[in-house]
Amino acid sequence: MSATSESAKNNVKKIAAGAVSFFIFILLYVNEFSWYANTFNRNKLIIMGVIIGLMAGLAVGYKLQHKSQEIIGKFQICLGMMMIGAIVIPLIFSMSNRLLSFSGIQEESVEFVKSEGFNESRFGRIPQENPDGYYAFVVRNGVVLRLTTKTPIYQEAHKGDQVPLPVKKGLWGFEIAYPHLLHE
Repeated sequence: MSATSESAKNNVKKIAAGAVSFFIFILLYVNEFSWYANTFNRNKLIIMGVIIGLMAGLAVGYKLQHKSQEIIGKFQICLGMMMIGAIVIPLIFSMSNRLLSFSGIQEESVEFVKSEGFNESRFGRIPQENPDGYYAFVVRNGVVLRLTTKTPIYQEAHKGDQVPLPVKKGLWGFEIAYPHLLHE
């Protein structure tokens, strides 16, 4: 077998591994979106993840830029690493907040506001008999929150009723609601 043939096989393996890794990355992000929806202060979590990702990407890019002799090549390496960090780290930050937390799930009492079904479509809301998911609006610590679930919760509650809400404090301090536990 020639060296060129062996090199081509290695390149195909690397491309296949990259494609599988990219597919897994997309699946992880899609799964994490449902957890983002029920994370309190999720915008702060995402912004912190992006900032940490940019800094980590800059550090990695700075280390890797020595492979290029031209200034544009060095810039491209740093910018590319920063972009990768800004995309990857928020996912890792959110997953580690949720999965590596040592806190238990605590049930809090919140004030029920309303519940409504929604339909997901890239063209906006479409009236249908079977909603794709449900929003439950509750007041927690004086702030109205929107919880997202696949099945309806608090069906017997009326506006102003106190209802239970399972909440867990994450590893990084961002709390996550677990309304799906109310169905079990």
